[in-house]
Amino acid sequence: VQHFVVTGDIEYVQKYFEEKENGGREFFIKNLFEQEIQKSESMDSVITESDYLMDYEYHAMKLVTETGQFGKEDIPDEVLKYSLSEEELGYSEEEKKAEACKLVFGEGYQAHKEKIDSLIIKFTDKLMEDSQKQNNIVRDKMRILIIHQLVFVVVLILVVAVTFWILHTQVVAILLKYVKDITQNRPLERKGVFEFRYLADTYNEVNKRNSTEAKLLKRKAEYDSLTNIINRGTFEHRVIEIMQRQKRENKYAGSFILIDVDNFKNINDAYGHEMGDRLLRKIADRLNRTFRTTDLVSRFGGEEFAVWISELNVNQKDIIVKKIEWINQELLHPDDNMPAVSVSAGAAFMEKGDEFISIYKKADEMLYHVKRNGRCGCAVHSVEEDNAEK
Repeated sequence: VQHFVVTGDIEYVQKYFEEKENGGREFFIKNLFEQEIQKSESMDSVITESDYLMDYEYHAMKLVTETGQFGKEDIPDEVLKYSLSEEELGYSEEEKKAEACKLVFGEGYQAHKEKIDSLIIKFTDKLMEDSQKQNNIVRDKMRILIIHQLVFVVVLILVVAVTFWILHTQVVAILLKYVKDITQNRPLERKGVFEFRYLADTYNEVNKRNSTEAKLLKRKAEYDSLTNIINRGTFEHRVIEIMQRQKRENKYAGSFILIDVDNFKNINDAYGHEMGDRLLRKIADRLNRTFRTTDLVSRFGGEEFAVWISELNVNQKDIIVKKIEWINQELLHPDDNMPAVSVSAGAAFMEKGDEFISIYKKADEMLYHVKRNGRCGCAVHSVEEDNAEK
């Protein structure tokens, strides 16, 4: 929808409804929550937020299609049936386009998307909590079983010492180890009599399945599916944690880099969106290889990426410039039959009193400075430059 609002290409609207007919966002939400026994409040909230997003999208599409550039036969029935207010019907073409942009790029639209991400994370946490409760139930049952076996062992001790030794090594010792392993959430060793081996197999299978499902859900919520790097929400959360820790330690060393692919729309128009997606994956890979594993590399949205470099101060700003130059050298001289492309970058260093939004704005200003001055480069904001301006 955002592409349609910006470009006016009706093909994006058609793809939107093709995806909707094939399941789309509703299918993802249903699949995500299908593991719950009953319909949860989290699911209702996510569906509600998704409906809000659809209303924003229908509203924006309706405004753009009302500019008179499209025939009714090209416009889906859902958009035709959507009603605009009298005031909106009286807007000029530019005002309608501007209002549509405001709808799908505005804070309200982003707020609903972020709320959906938050609810999914909340659901993941709940699933992990339920898994722990299941483990506790198994642990309690194991304790009861231990008590029964201990009574049995005491009786057998009175019969023969040898039998006690056998039972101790084959029953009690294994059960005690199982309880310890369950308490520490470790897999059970498959040993002893058939019942214990069966118990270990069953417990390990359930625990592994629950752990795998929780990890998959957490990864879906934290990572970008196209580039396989962390998404904007996860990036912001981790950077804020780092900045808060550094404030507590009275230590300010870190750099925020905002990176944008130059003329990316032209790449999509000339080579198609599949090539555009391949380029985004390639750039994400270059960023991962260029920066350290301790740094954070994120897809910030669309063709925009963000990087947080830890333990870096303003005296080392040349490191950032050189890294961006290396990346551009590789991208401008490809050896993989992909089109040449470049990136523009803006960077800012953490200063005392900075919050996430303030350092983000400084990096964004530097990015637009590069964009206005020819692209394909990097500009670094620093406290020295602030003092020079003053």
